[in-house]
Amino acid sequence: SALWRVSGAIISFYQWDGQLPTEQDVIDHQRIYEAIRDHQPDSARQAMIDHLSGPTVAGRIAPLTPIWSASET
Repeated sequence: SALWRVSGAIISFYQWDGQLPTEQDVIDHQRIYEAIRDHQPDSARQAMIDHLSGPTVAGRIAPLTPIWSASET
């Protein structure tokens, strides 16, 4: 299922990053999960964009070349 793939991606990121999720990461992931669970793709997409551009993730992935941007959604 899509949720398993997303979970795997999250786990892979934290293994690569070497840092544990912050409290804000957990809150963000919960928002994303709930939107997916409730079949609200627009809310899920916005929650993911907010999470990836937020301070707990953006600073850690900034050196990477983005494979997407909010303007493409």
